[in-house]
Amino acid sequence: MSIRKTTLRNIFVIALGVILVFLILLPGIVRRYVVNNSKELLGRQVAIEKLRINYLTSTLKVFDFKMYEANDKEVFISFDTLIVNSEPYKFIGKTLSLDQFYLRGLNVQVSKRDSVFNFDDLVAYHSSPDTLTTEDEGEDSPFKFELRDMELKDATLEFHDQNVDQTFGVEDLVFFVPYIEWDQENNSEADFELNFKRGGTLRSDFTYQPKTRDFQGSINLDKMPLEAYGNYVAQSADISSLDGKLNAEITLRGNSQQPDEILISGEIEVDNLELKDTQDKKFLGAAMVECTIDEIAFAKKEFRLGQLVVDQPYIRFELDSVSNNFSRIFRVDSPREATAEESAEAGEDSLNTEMANKTGDTLNTSSGGNDIFYALRKFQVKNGVLDYTDNLTGEPFDYHLSEIEIDTDSIYSDTDWLDINADMVLNERGTLDAALGFDPGNPKNLDLDIAIKDFVLSDLNIYSTYYTGHSILKGDMFYFSDSKVADGKIESNNTLLVKDVSVENTESGIMSIPLKLAVFILKDKNGDIELSVPVRGDLNDPEVDIWDLVGNTFKKKIFDTAENPARGLAKVVDAAPEDIEVLFLNYPDTTLTERHQEQLDLILELEEKKNGLGIELSFMYDKEVFMDSLFKKQEKGVGSISGGSADQAKAELTVAGNLPEEAELDTVLADYGRSFRGKIENYIEAKNSNSGIIVRLAELSDPSQVETMPQFKVKYTLREEENPERPSGDSQNSNKGEGDTQSR
Repeated sequence: MSIRKTTLRNIFVIALGVILVFLILLPGIVRRYVVNNSKELLGRQVAIEKLRINYLTSTLKVFDFKMYEANDKEVFISFDTLIVNSEPYKFIGKTLSLDQFYLRGLNVQVSKRDSVFNFDDLVAYHSSPDTLTTEDEGEDSPFKFELRDMELKDATLEFHDQNVDQTFGVEDLVFFVPYIEWDQENNSEADFELNFKRGGTLRSDFTYQPKTRDFQGSINLDKMPLEAYGNYVAQSADISSLDGKLNAEITLRGNSQQPDEILISGEIEVDNLELKDTQDKKFLGAAMVECTIDEIAFAKKEFRLGQLVVDQPYIRFELDSVSNNFSRIFRVDSPREATAEESAEAGEDSLNTEMANKTGDTLNTSSGGNDIFYALRKFQVKNGVLDYTDNLTGEPFDYHLSEIEIDTDSIYSDTDWLDINADMVLNERGTLDAALGFDPGNPKNLDLDIAIKDFVLSDLNIYSTYYTGHSILKGDMFYFSDSKVADGKIESNNTLLVKDVSVENTESGIMSIPLKLAVFILKDKNGDIELSVPVRGDLNDPEVDIWDLVGNTFKKKIFDTAENPARGLAKVVDAAPEDIEVLFLNYPDTTLTERHQEQLDLILELEEKKNGLGIELSFMYDKEVFMDSLFKKQEKGVGSISGGSADQAKAELTVAGNLPEEAELDTVLADYGRSFRGKIENYIEAKNSNSGIIVRLAELSDPSQVETMPQFKVKYTLREEENPERPSGDSQNSNKGEGDTQSR
């Protein structure tokens, strides 16, 4: 009996020992088996330094794990430590429970060449049909999952794009998920929280109903730094840094069997956004960008946004004769060459598009509802700043726009009219208010109202000097524009009011524009300039540029003013332009008529009111026209000639004794001009002995005499621009010298 007990005890001890030895050796056996058969088990060669199992706590530990690339040389995935603590007794109740899942030192290296990723072979391996799978013998009972204390520490994820030889990575990734539950019968919940080492938190909670397959969840991002994503942006933009904090609360609702019908809503906010160019200069930013998402339904192609608010945006825009900083930063000027594969795909897309166009009308008619619907209830820009710089003139021009406010009404994809209001401060002083209304479907239908007040003209000195050769010393501008465009035809009424303007001629402009003279002439009796400039044009004409149209209209106004100064000066003395343009004479009368005296009085009044105005009365005539005139007078007087040329008239008048010989005609006309000049000078002397009005006989070379009856034509200039070296035939002032000139 005792022998039997001893034998059983020995057998038990030996069996227990064998089991213990097996359990002790099992981790090593499993490690070697996995390593030796990893390609059959996992599809890649792996290496495991240590594997430990604690049977009392049901804890598995794996140390120094490596999975190699397909070439068995480079490492694809590795980690330092994996700890899995399970509760196996719960498996009896159809529950897979893990009390702890701890992974430290995870390193994942993902690469791409052309369109092939370095894990494509693993996807193909694990996606292949499993010939060992047995047929389903009936529906299994519901199974549950419980995962607690999921923790990832010191993880590194890197992606290397070999097409552009760029590497993107996230280092020191850390997250902790306290609890996830998955119940195939009852509502299941999964909550987790990720704390990133560089700052920011990701929280998520999801609820899933296995029976209906409905789910609802939320994703919350708190102060997620954008700095880590600067490298991604750098792939399509030449920037040195991207800074800012991302906050988001996104809600997802849908059904797992209909993933395309998921509904998205929530809020997205970016704080302290800042982008710098490669010279480390800020070119784009905002204190806050906030967007509320009412609902996005991809299946219905509906995108409904609540409000988009940009608070304190900043833009630095630099323009030169070739391009601008935004085009250079975002590589608009130098598009990237497409790869061979992209070219092939583009060709295929082009072919598909061409085929689709042939049947597109039929498909759209039958399917219906293919149009995208979008809605934005409110768009607003608050307290924005724009710094503008250009060197178009070879000298940097800087302009500062601040306190920019933009507000719109609701925007819908089917909106037929949209109104936008904007206002801002111009270079710390002036203001601009604008109201724009347009048809989004046809931008060639619009209304634009602009009001600019207290605009400092000297801010534009660089442009004025470069283009017109005039420097604006001072002056404030008020500009009002009411423009309407209907089917591309523009009708713009512009009113320009300039106060206290002063211009200096620098004689360095690339265009010869008589700006100083025009400014002087256009000033009214209060020293202000008020212009009404209508602009008309057809934007449907490809050769019509709206800015060229406006600019040429203003330029034409300047030239017309300088070439026809009487039109502007007449307003100063409340006269008609013809009252101060010319004094017509009636040969051989040498008496100053009442009409002449009224004209001279207006001219003297103008001289008094426009200090610095140079006035010159020049006697001029065309001998041939003069002869024709005498011929017509003689014809009316005696009726002796019913037709004929000036020569015939001259001959008849000579015979009648009413006309001097040819040699004496110039002398007669010159004497007539001197006689009348003397009377005008005496009249001016009597009215104002200090007058600077010049009365003279025109030069022979003066083209103004062509086809001109005897008259004194009035010329207006700026005194400082007059030539101090007067011709010998001029009279510098009233009763100051005698001079002759020859007619033609």
